[in-house]
Amino acid sequence: MNSRQAAMVKLVDTLLLGSSARASRFESEWRHVIY
Repeated sequence: MNSRQAAMVKLVDTLLLGSSARASRFESEWRHVIY
């Protein structure tokens, strides 16, 4: 994973963590796709 992708993941994580609890399920799915 290059630095641009890492920055994208960090941004998405920040947005999701800043959202309501409904985003937590999506975050876990997103992490599953990434890793």
